[in-house]
Amino acid sequence: MKESNSLYFEILNGLYTDKDLSDLKEDPSVERQLIRVKRSIAKAYKKSLKKTNMTKDLTDEGIKRAIDHAGKPWANKALNYLDNFLKFNYGTPFMIEDVSQWSYGQGLTEPPHERAWGAIARAAIKKGFIKRVGIGQVKRPKAHKANASVYVKP
Repeated sequence: MKESNSLYFEILNGLYTDKDLSDLKEDPSVERQLIRVKRSIAKAYKKSLKKTNMTKDLTDEGIKRAIDHAGKPWANKALNYLDNFLKFNYGTPFMIEDVSQWSYGQGLTEPPHERAWGAIARAAIKKGFIKRVGIGQVKRPKAHKANASVYVKP
């Protein structure tokens, strides 16, 4: 059985080519190993999809709650401030935290939670105001050097 498990892990880790596997398929124990590998891969793939969808759903829910709490008037003002920010920073890569700090300096009130800016970013992408070009490290100490999207005006 030890040899069989070794083969299972070698197949799973891609140490065999398709030709090697077709030569080995004639052995019934190898066929069982291939079935185990296929099931393991399928199970891992389904699990990753479920986790990805759940994470996206939770993110969407958090952003929706934050923007609902901030209110539509705040959201409309924030989108206008983003538009003005883009006029002064055309072509320069930026993060949403740059927009929020600039907007607060220009007189926009802070939302009850910073996550409300996620909805502003999504709305701006949808309207074609901004385009995501990468990921960068957030500068605010409160964010503990988290990664966030970097944008440009297209």
